[in-house]
Amino acid sequence: METYLDDQRELKLKICELFRSNPDLLPPSLEGLPKEEHRALVRRQLHALLDAGHNPLELFSKDLKGYFKTGEVLALVDLSLMVKSGVQYSLWGGSVLNLGTERHRR
Repeated sequence: METYLDDQRELKLKICELFRSNPDLLPPSLEGLPKEEHRALVRRQLHALLDAGHNPLELFSKDLKGYFKTGEVLALVDLSLMVKSGVQYSLWGGSVLNLGTERHRR
């Protein structure tokens, strides 16, 4: 029954566990966090996501539902992370995937 209610549950749990097991990737408090420190944190968060094998661009091209569920979890971690991931992978990556030539996709 759980799978019927949320067929992306396993993916979401893996991403949640990545951030639970690395508290240094969680924002301490966005109030008072200098802009450059927050940007550096988001870069570390995105790198950790990729290093753990969660490639949003691959999901965007092969599993759109998984891609949006990943964004849902990233929004729970840090809204800036979700927005920056969306711009990088949906806006830029989607443009290359949908409008680029084979050379661009490589």
